[in-house]
Amino acid sequence: LKLGPGWRALTPSVPMAIEGQAAEPPKKKAKKAKDLPKDDRQIHFRNYIPRTPDLRDFCLPRITSADIEAEIDKEIQEAIAAAEDTDAVLAIAPRKPNWDLKRDVERKMHTLAARTDRAVVQLIRQRIKKDEGGEANLEDKK
Repeated sequence: LKLGPGWRALTPSVPMAIEGQAAEPPKKKAKKAKDLPKDDRQIHFRNYIPRTPDLRDFCLPRITSADIEAEIDKEIQEAIAAAEDTDAVLAIAPRKPNWDLKRDVERKMHTLAARTDRAVVQLIRQRIKKDEGGEANLEDKK
């Protein structure tokens, strides 16, 4: 298998050599002790119980379901107390929850209102004509 001269440009892992110079591999930066962050964390054992008494001091107390239920009850009571403040609830809730529906329907309602007005006027005209026609018939009969 013979590769052409452009194969080095296609592979980024192999540095390209400039004419007359040898390709040098990229230099790796040495990590200094100053650059490393200091780890000030302490060891905590949640499920493991060490055999040595010195390490047993780092064991976390066992959490029971009663403790969890007490925390949940406390949070529920705080939420209820916060919800009792009606000003906060009104500030969160929108004043008109259907404003977008009104916006979308307003154009259609405008045309329907115009048609309704025309239909009412037409019905009134028909009633007037009918009443005039009825009065004319009564006068003719007399």
